[in-house]
Amino acid sequence: MFPSRWRAFRALSLALAYLLFFDTMALSALQYVPAEGRRSTANVEAGVEAANAATTDLYVSSVDVTCDGHTPCFSTIQAAIDAADPGRHVRILPGRYEEQLVIEDKNVHPDASEADRILIGPAPDAPAGSVVVGPEGDACWNGRSVIIQRSAFVTLHGLVLRNAGRRGVVLRGRARANRAIHVVQNTIFADGNPRCSGGISITHFNEETVIANNVVYGTRRDGIHILDDGEGPQYVVSNTVVNNGHTGIYISRGHEAYVLNNLVLGNGDGKSNRRFGIQQSRRGPRPEFLHVRGNLVCGNTLGEFSKVAFDGGDYGNITPTGTEGTGVSASPGCDDATRIFADLAGPDGVVNTGDDRFLLTAGSPALDAGLPL
Repeated sequence: MFPSRWRAFRALSLALAYLLFFDTMALSALQYVPAEGRRSTANVEAGVEAANAATTDLYVSSVDVTCDGHTPCFSTIQAAIDAADPGRHVRILPGRYEEQLVIEDKNVHPDASEADRILIGPAPDAPAGSVVVGPEGDACWNGRSVIIQRSAFVTLHGLVLRNAGRRGVVLRGRARANRAIHVVQNTIFADGNPRCSGGISITHFNEETVIANNVVYGTRRDGIHILDDGEGPQYVVSNTVVNNGHTGIYISRGHEAYVLNNLVLGNGDGKSNRRFGIQQSRRGPRPEFLHVRGNLVCGNTLGEFSKVAFDGGDYGNITPTGTEGTGVSASPGCDDATRIFADLAGPDGVVNTGDDRFLLTAGSPALDAGLPL
């Protein structure tokens, strides 16, 4: 157990240090920085970039065969991913990319480390939200938007995954499991298409996964789903999970998981019995292995928490009533989205479409509600 615990603390330290390079998240994780307020994605990469100063970047453009004068230049994201060796950065220029991505067999050598981390995301000067991956129109991918398998030390960041298919971003498990995968600051949504189910799924035996500062909304099933028979740990930190058809964050099996400073609102408009904010399965981790802290969980159809056994290690959570257990306090009215977000529906006045905005209101209960990281 000692080596596993040491890995957990090491991974948590790396995860939290890594989060400090994300835009102005401050130290209250519910101060989510929506797309309109994000700075360049260069900050996301700052920590790893220092260690990889000599890295050759791989550029991608769907419209410019010169990649604005950068070489090597690829016309598809997948081609650049396939060419990415340890430590490389795949930098994507603004545009729409009608691709389903597979990230596999990256950093599989036994001595792989943070110095080998492969970064996949927008070019540093690309405006936030300008790299869109998904089908045109109201089509929905048959399958996954992104599959990650048999890989280690890979970061997927800053993408808009529109109509992301049945499962969205999937970390494959068992013989295809991964280690130290970071999925950060992406936007995943169904754009009003009820057939699109995809959120983020972590399956069996993935270790040291970080799911942080993503926006997952309007999908048909769970926003974030963790199914892991291994030891973990998994870190679900500072995500905004809103209006998904099933449960916002679903935790299954016996791994260790840290669920910290997430905003989970209005999930569960589907027909499943999984329509809660944060839900643990019957086979989920024992209380000492599930750490639920600093989350704002409000307005979810069947309740805010299900089968989560709070103990002394869980604290700082907020619900409308505060009656769910130890470490939960009340914020009456936090189930009203208009009290949380200033203009959730965006210019078109319709929620769960591409122009939804997640800027917090001046008096939002989510402001300064998280715990220091």
